[in-house]
Amino acid sequence: ITWAGQRGFRLTVTALDIDPDALEWAREDAGEEGMHFLAGNVLRMPCRPGAFDYVTSSLFFHHLTDEQIATIADYLRHELAQQSVWDDMSERIADIRLQGEVAR
Repeated sequence: ITWAGQRGFRLTVTALDIDPDALEWAREDAGEEGMHFLAGNVLRMPCRPGAFDYVTSSLFFHHLTDEQIATIADYLRHELAQQSVWDDMSERIADIRLQGEVAR
C-alpha cells in the first residue's frame, strides 16, 4: 500500500481468513492505512460480485479438495475479480485451472 501510494496509486487491500486469530495477527502486523480485514469462508464468500479488481492467494489451495478448488476458481474467474493470482505448493492447482480454461 505504501509503495503504491508513493507512486500515485490509490490501493486498498482486503484480507480474508476464516480464523479470527490469524486476522488479528495480520491486523497487528500490517500497520498500514487501507488494509481491511474480513472474517469469512472462501467457500461462502462474504463479498458482492465484482468486489475486487484482483485477488491473490498464497499457500491456501493445497488444503482443499479438487472440487473445492474448481468451485473457487470458477467463482473467482466469473464473479469476484477481474484477475486472480495463486501461489501454492500443489502442482494440481495448475492442472485444475488449465482444465477450467480449456473448458471455456
